Amino acid sequence: MVSLRALAPSLTRITIAAAVGAALHIGQGNPNLVDAKAVEFSRAVLAQTDIEGEVISCEGPKDNAPAF
Repeated sequence: MVSLRALAPSLTRITIAAAVGAALHIGQGNPNLVDAKAVEFSRAVLAQTDIEGEVISCEGPKDNAPAF
């Protein structure tokens, strides 16, 4: 099992990517676009990351927003 310390840099990059993707579209009056860009940017970084696992997110279905 991989330690959280070993995963932290990858998880940080994924989180930053999501934040940047969202930030570029905040204030345009389209919250679904903000969510979609956060997902798109984080997926792009996640695809380049050597991590095996499953992404679990509960927010998308709740508000019909884009999700993983």
